[in-house]
Amino acid sequence: AQLREEIASLEGQLRDYNEVVAENQRLSELLNMRDTVSDYEVVTAKVIGKTPGQWFTEFTINVGSDDGIEKDMIVLTADGLMGRVVSVTNTYSRVSSFLDETSGVPCLIERTRDNGIVMATGNEDNEEEMLQVSYLRMDADVVPGDTVITSGVGGIFPKGYVIGTVTEVGTESGTEKTVYLQSAVDFEHVEEVMVVCHVFEETE
Repeated sequence: AQLREEIASLEGQLRDYNEVVAENQRLSELLNMRDTVSDYEVVTAKVIGKTPGQWFTEFTINVGSDDGIEKDMIVLTADGLMGRVVSVTNTYSRVSSFLDETSGVPCLIERTRDNGIVMATGNEDNEEEMLQVSYLRMDADVVPGDTVITSGVGGIFPKGYVIGTVTEVGTESGTEKTVYLQSAVDFEHVEEVMVVCHVFEETE
């Protein structure tokens, strides 16, 4: 009985150790993003709440105004753009993912610099068609595997942050390409994020 207790204790310690190692790895990957926002202060945070569903559109993080967080600050993961802060209390904030941006996110095809707008299609039955790049010209050079980044147009999301990767290109529309996108962020498994402590304002 004593040996079983000792084994259970050691197994518990091992689980705790593995959890700490995994968290440190995630935080290390997140901090690698600092180079992309070197001009601004950043705050790391833990995700403490999510909206239910296949594709999460709102998150709660454990930092707030006491930590310098303000509404409309952008939020990143180690993989790319997550969204922006939509409400703040002293100790926590709510983050809306870019999937919930009704007007879409202005974007660039990184390789060709073609402009478009990333929008959620609402097609939760097919994850491969959840995001679409709209307003791309028919002659735009876009192929599966192309990286899509924020263009900075509109001012809310600054230029250069990864949104996702092109998965499919079609020509169903008569005037623009039909392009589907896989988000760079695994919204279902996000645990830590980074908030950029600057509100990017829309420019004329």
